[in-house]
Amino acid sequence: MARNPRLQRNRPGSFTFSEAGVIKGGMSQPTAATSKNDLSETLRGCRLFAGIPPADLIAIQEITVKKLVTKGAYLFREGEPSKGFYVVQSGAINVHRVNVADKEQVIHIFRAGESFAEGSLATENGYPADARSVEDSPVF
Repeated sequence: MARNPRLQRNRPGSFTFSEAGVIKGGMSQPTAATSKNDLSETLRGCRLFAGIPPADLIAIQEITVKKLVTKGAYLFREGEPSKGFYVVQSGAINVHRVNVADKEQVIHIFRAGESFAEGSLATENGYPADARSVEDSPVF
């Protein structure tokens, strides 16, 4: 089975969940170091990582980056190349599409412990929808 080259972001065989930074009005800025306990708690609370052996979870933590998405800022837009998938630590992320009548159609509002955009890693089409923060929301 061939590996998806977009999963190999930092080094062969590794992948990132996001790029480092704080998203403010489309600009990315560095964030403070993430507490290992916060990250571990968030990942363990996510269904995607349920049942993963502790050693594997530690390896995932080592390549995970935290972003703070401020209220109203977009994490990504429909069609942008996929940079990873995300897990919400706290807050809320509205994933939606805009229809031909220019009306927003909410797909789902993701909250603490939920992951999203995993499917974008398996396609060359990029993100399938827009993701906007409903409130200040740290994500991994």
